[in-house]
Amino acid sequence: MTKPISLAPTPPMDPNPVGSMIRRPGQLICPQGLIFDKGERFMRRHMAKLLATATQNTTELFALIDGPPGTGKTVLATDALLRGGFAVANLPASSLAGATENAATEALTEVLHKLVAHSQVTGARIAVVVDDFHQSIAGSTDTKVGRTVNSGLLVNELQRIADPPRKYRNACGTPITLVFTGNDFSETSPSLFRDMRANRFTHIPTFEEKVHIVYHLLAPRSREELHLVEKLMRTYRRQPVAFWTALRNDLLTAHLDHALPDGPLTKAIVDARWPKRLPLDPEIAWPLARQRAENTLQNHY
Repeated sequence: MTKPISLAPTPPMDPNPVGSMIRRPGQLICPQGLIFDKGERFMRRHMAKLLATATQNTTELFALIDGPPGTGKTVLATDALLRGGFAVANLPASSLAGATENAATEALTEVLHKLVAHSQVTGARIAVVVDDFHQSIAGSTDTKVGRTVNSGLLVNELQRIADPPRKYRNACGTPITLVFTGNDFSETSPSLFRDMRANRFTHIPTFEEKVHIVYHLLAPRSREELHLVEKLMRTYRRQPVAFWTALRNDLLTAHLDHALPDGPLTKAIVDARWPKRLPLDPEIAWPLARQRAENTLQNHY
């Protein structure tokens, strides 16, 4: 029997392997996460000036989000862009490196060329979020980090990218913005993120915002659980958001240690033993919080 010929248009094929590293609008990292109003407004202003015909060729191309570790800077940047209708390519700063001269610059330009091609094929409006840029070879002027000629070449290339005329553009004509997250940009070359090259926002969640996040993560229900979470928050009020996410995972791990049976595991067994809600037992939570706080302190020094 002859197979009927389909008259439906064939979707364009993307010849570049960057599609797998791109989140599409709506594919949020934290769909139920708290939206930090100041950070969200910062990102939306940045997007608006890139989209506006009057300013897209002259406004700052880069955005910086700095702040203490574990505060969710990458989530803030990525999810704000996604909510604003941009697709996002998350690029670790460690990928901007190489053993040979100019390798870091070539790695950056290769990715940007592929993103331009991807946008032309798919119509996506793409932004790039470069995570932990302060740890990259271009992120510090401190001689102790072992700067090489690659560092200077990468800084020079980023400066050329930031300055008009903008070379890398989406299919709609919007320049491809680069958003850099990091703990501290004070050691970065001053010329790289000077005025009219970069907008800057420092993200330090308030105590009230952290309370909102912690209550969402731990979800206390009873009066006893509310009292436990309140005491934990007062005791560890200086801990970053990542501490509370890790503590939730520690509590889940402790439950699984006791709930899982011996022998082979199946999906049905695991689902049956999975907690319908996270148990909050003070005798378990306090030792885990103390241990997590000690680990956090060790990781910061």
